[in-house]
Amino acid sequence: LQHRQKPNGVENWKTAVAYQLFHATALLALSALSASTSSQKYSLQKFERSGKFMTVGSLLFSGSIYGLTLDMGPRKLLGPTTPIGGLFMIAGWFMLGIM
Repeated sequence: LQHRQKPNGVENWKTAVAYQLFHATALLALSALSASTSSQKYSLQKFERSGKFMTVGSLLFSGSIYGLTLDMGPRKLLGPTTPIGGLFMIAGWFMLGIM
């Protein structure tokens, strides 16, 4: 990893890991909540939909930062993928809070 990094590579890598870890924890909590609220169909759908958005967002956001940090894949594709992933993560939190 050390020989493939860019100047800000360690900071970018830490950012990706932090967001991935935070959202993985949130997904575990959503999974536990959806298992415990089986009687309310609306809540179950809300948790599932929110979790799907967070999963896709985390994969796109953190995955694109990993790829950019390691200089793997097309930069023209990975660069715009990061904010799209961030929007998916925000949408997941929004759906959880509003719906």
